[in-house]
Amino acid sequence: MVSAVLNYQVVAPIKAMFDVQNYRVYAETNVQAVVKKVVGSHTYNELKSETDTINAALKAQAQEKVTPAGIEIVALQLNELNYAPEIAASMLKKQAAGAMLEARTLIVAGAVQIATDAITQLETSSQISLTQEDKVKIVTNLLTVTCGVEETTPVISVN
Repeated sequence: MVSAVLNYQVVAPIKAMFDVQNYRVYAETNVQAVVKKVVGSHTYNELKSETDTINAALKAQAQEKVTPAGIEIVALQLNELNYAPEIAASMLKKQAAGAMLEARTLIVAGAVQIATDAITQLETSSQISLTQEDKVKIVTNLLTVTCGVEETTPVISVN
């Protein structure tokens, strides 16, 4: 849904009275058509980020349409931009997926750093000798615990 606020004044009353049947309806109808045309040619993000440029284009195009009725547009601005409900739901899902991906990327980077630091500290500060297999187990366990969504359950492996 899109709406706009229109402020205008009649500058040629003779034209407004005799050149069109009803100058108010004429102005509203033509401005609505211009708003639909301009909004349809831009993305939602452009409409949100380039408001000054788009409002200027709206005003200029609408002025061309209403001049024959003796009307001068003082201001014309978009004031409400809402997605249709089905599009809004999809956009929220997309936004949530992006946030989840960003969070997971950060979690994995942190988990890898934790695992790397753990192996380094174990090798340098203790008298434990770690085999490649031991390192793999430690890294696997740490990554599982730090990256997992579910609560972890300790498991003891007996060989």
